[in-house]
Parts: sequence; structure tokens; C-alpha cells
Amino acid sequence: MKDHLFVEEMLQQLTPSDRNLFILRSLEGYEYAELSELLGITQGTARKRVERIRKQRKNFLAKEEEQSVEKLGYR
Repeated sequence: MKDHLFVEEMLQQLTPSDRNLFILRSLEGYEYAELSELLGITQGTARKRVERIRKQRKNFLAKEEEQSVEKLGYR
């Protein structure tokens, strides 16, 4: 899967608010204090949500890898 299609598919798995948070933190480089002010949430909430999103991303990557391996006939 091409990288940009992969990223788009992964982002579509997130809720709109989580997608926005992920983009601001991971792609735009906003600090937690900035996210807190911008989104009207505490820094702790921002951190917890980003951690949850990262776990979801990790699970998504593992699932995609497993499907790729199966398509190649290695399992």
C-alpha cells in the first residue's frame, strides 16, 4: 500500500476529534500545552488521548502487516 493511502486509511479509522488531535500533535508538532489551549482540554487529557491514538495506530500497523504476510502466502 502506498504510504499516503496507508496514512489516509489509518486516519479514517479515528474519530474526527482524535484525527484532529493526531494531526496537530504528530504531523504539525504542537506541544501539549498548545493542544490544551487550542482544543479546550487539559494537558493530561491530551496526553492520554494521544497515547490511545498511538496504540490504535500500532494495532492498525500490526493488522496491515499480518494481512500483507497472508497475501504473500507466508502463513
